[in-house]
Amino acid sequence: MLLTRILLRQAPLGDVTDLLRAVCFTKQSFDDDFDLWPTAPSEVSYMPVLHYLSHVAHLPTSMFPDTGPNNNPRLVAYLKTTGFFEHCGTLDMNASFPQNLSSHNVGAVLPMLLQEFHRQLLWALCVPESTRALQLLVSDSHRFLDRVARFKLLDSLRISIGSGAQTNAILARIPPFFHRCCALKTIYAVLFGNDPFKWAVEERREHDAQLARSRSDTPTLSSSLVPVKIVILQFGGQIRGQPIDSIARGFGTTLESYSIAGWHMFGPHQHEPVVFGQGWNLPRLHTLTATTSEGRLTLRPDTLAGCPAVKKVTLQDSKPAQLPQLTTLSLSGTPARLFHPDTLHSTVKLDMLTLAQAYENLHWREYKYNSIEAGYIEDGEDEGGEHDDEQVAPFALHPEIGHLLPVLSEQQTET
Repeated sequence: MLLTRILLRQAPLGDVTDLLRAVCFTKQSFDDDFDLWPTAPSEVSYMPVLHYLSHVAHLPTSMFPDTGPNNNPRLVAYLKTTGFFEHCGTLDMNASFPQNLSSHNVGAVLPMLLQEFHRQLLWALCVPESTRALQLLVSDSHRFLDRVARFKLLDSLRISIGSGAQTNAILARIPPFFHRCCALKTIYAVLFGNDPFKWAVEERREHDAQLARSRSDTPTLSSSLVPVKIVILQFGGQIRGQPIDSIARGFGTTLESYSIAGWHMFGPHQHEPVVFGQGWNLPRLHTLTATTSEGRLTLRPDTLAGCPAVKKVTLQDSKPAQLPQLTTLSLSGTPARLFHPDTLHSTVKLDMLTLAQAYENLHWREYKYNSIEAGYIEDGEDEGGEHDDEQVAPFALHPEIGHLLPVLSEQQTET
């Protein structure tokens, strides 16, 4: 909190809101410094050496003393005079939300209060010229549009995107924010609504069309696209394949790591499969992770064909098959590359497993295992111990398979 007070004393007085004053200052300390407060925004970083926004991002978890917010009379006064408490009551879906504010139930609004505190603090302390990481709500993004041209160093953006008609209207204002962050390399988005990344696909399409019309063989327009390398996409509701594909298609030439995760927070459970991977061309992608506790993940068969540099693929959902009578399993091509031992938890009678992979000169490569429990063939190593990286497709069988397949582990596998 001391660092925050130091920074706020250098922020424009008009940006230091009543909530920031109530939380960060006593009345006496604020009044003592009133005459020293700047009246205009600073054109340089308040503390150039310190990445202070990283500190601010974690501040709300410990901003109040152990005795709680109830003992802060200025904070209680803020809630009473601004109507914030009543506003929280209209947003809260909990029937037990208190009807009237008292010194004993201020904690009921604490989560929303922390969110509002962080929003106001981020705005007050944000110096675009020195900001490298930014965390904001999509509903607050319009406030930064006047500053976005000054985000020359911003390379990491964490954004929460809500649901409903209001959020969908706000999403229309996101494109001028995102695509003007010329140094943006990392996006962390929490989605509750529809596809907010259509703009990236449209810009990619326009970019490619201009290149096709150009007589030059050099892609002179690459600098106009956002150079995103890392995307972490989390779904708070139902997972949808469209935004997953929009990111892959919009940032395809630069994307290196792509993580997708989903969990059930509200609404009906997801029963429809999540299908994604259409039109992917990701020459630099080396890591792909997709996990969900809801529904079933379905990767299109040609997806990995557009990811020639991929090194690590993790796909996990909560829909294991129950196949207690299965005795023979043959996986070829993409299914073999994505094979995971969790598939075999119920296949206790399996006595033959074939895993094959196509490669350039021969039609298939089949992998032989003397003992599944003992280990597996290392990537790029054939049975004679020699390496041939051009012909052997990367594949590693999980050591735990021996414990899952007692019949298979007791005998030599024929392929």
